[in-house]
Amino acid sequence: NIIGLDHLKNISLYANENSCSPSFINILDDNNYHTIRGTILHKYIEKIANLRVNIININIITITANLAADIIESAIAPELVSKMQTEITEMLNEFIQTPFAAWLLAPEHTMCENEYAITIKKGDNIKNIIIDRTFIDENNNRWIVDYKTTNKEILNFEKFCIEQKNKYYNQLSEYAQEFIGENRNIVCCLYFIPLQKYLTFDIA
Repeated sequence: NIIGLDHLKNISLYANENSCSPSFINILDDNNYHTIRGTILHKYIEKIANLRVNIININIITITANLAADIIESAIAPELVSKMQTEITEMLNEFIQTPFAAWLLAPEHTMCENEYAITIKKGDNIKNIIIDRTFIDENNNRWIVDYKTTNKEILNFEKFCIEQKNKYYNQLSEYAQEFIGENRNIVCCLYFIPLQKYLTFDIA
């Protein structure tokens, strides 16, 4: 489904009707827990993306066979391992069943990179960054995808998207400089994994 915001130029908002349950998007008191969960989510989405297959056909049980061990290795409190394992597994399961996520990771795209490391130079400053995913679509658009693992409860998704675009526009504009020489239209995408919703906008 498309959530239209006609008065917002160059912003597209989409939502999966079967978004994850509210318990997974409540604010957590333990920021460390959230950070660790986000890092592991990124790792497993990269793992899925690197398969270069239609993700709807993926067996999530096979993909997450080592998930508990990865969580334990992260040094999370033992009593939280099962909770985190359940949350990540359910979010990944919803992710692979979401049509837009399936399109983002479609094997038909070209020049695909996952966890793509680049170096940005601004004057004397050098910044090493990681782009979660980038590819060229069937219409020759360069996509830059940034996965977000926010747990914030969203009461007004329209307002939230405006805030997120304002927050990350300059950052993604920096990323876009890596590809400016391609002379392609550049589309930036913020994908909110716990919400199974996303926001796209063009870089001017």
